[in-house]
Amino acid sequence: MRNVGMFFRVNEDERDRFRAWSEKLGMSQSDLFHALIQLDDLPKTSEPIRCVVLDNTTTKNLAGELKRWGYHFNQANHALNSIVYLLRLEEEDEDWAMRQVDGVRFKLESLQKGVDDIRYGLADISDKPVLFL
Repeated sequence: MRNVGMFFRVNEDERDRFRAWSEKLGMSQSDLFHALIQLDDLPKTSEPIRCVVLDNTTTKNLAGELKRWGYHFNQANHALNSIVYLLRLEEEDEDWAMRQVDGVRFKLESLQKGVDDIRYGLADISDKPVLFL
């Protein structure tokens, strides 16, 4: 679908309010308008509507973070498999293996904090409409 121009008139106060609102949200005026136009699909309610707006930059950053987590979990799995392999060959003893497992556990626990931050953040917004820019 191609983009088309849309022009309409507002008074100066409305224009200034719209500009201030978009600046307050950290969005361009065009992105704010795109978000607002998506609200027509939402069911009518007497309560204020709280929405989550995902722009391309945020979505790409989130995808990159998820990819990085996958890489780290894969590396942890590889490390654990290597520990098991060396134990089976009897090239290393149990004390060495436990030290290695503790190192892997520490790295996974630190990664889990970031996972929890995003998980709980997504849980907070999961019941709200999502507007994509």
